Amino acid sequence: MKVLIDTNVIVDYLAERDPFFISAKEIIEACQNETIFGCVSSQSIADIYYILRKDFSVSERKRILLALCRLLHVEGVDRVKLTTALANAVRNCVWGGLYCDPK
Repeated sequence: MKVLIDTNVIVDYLAERDPFFISAKEIIEACQNETIFGCVSSQSIADIYYILRKDFSVSERKRILLALCRLLHVEGVDRVKLTTALANAVRNCVWGGLYCDPK
């Protein structure tokens, strides 16, 4: 199953934020075990880099995000994905066409 991992889930995991850390860890572990095919938006990578500045140095953030990019498929938004998502809007459609499954 292909799943778009929300920015907050990743930050909850990386920063070990309560009360969501355990649930976020389960999601990340499912990606590591290939139980799910995890995706993250390219914008989320930039947002996570900024959000983690309070807790991690520049070098630590780079290391973390490189590991994250190896674990998760990074999705970008382009015109085709955006127009496809808008044209095929379904209840499970995430803005930008990052995940659109009509089933």
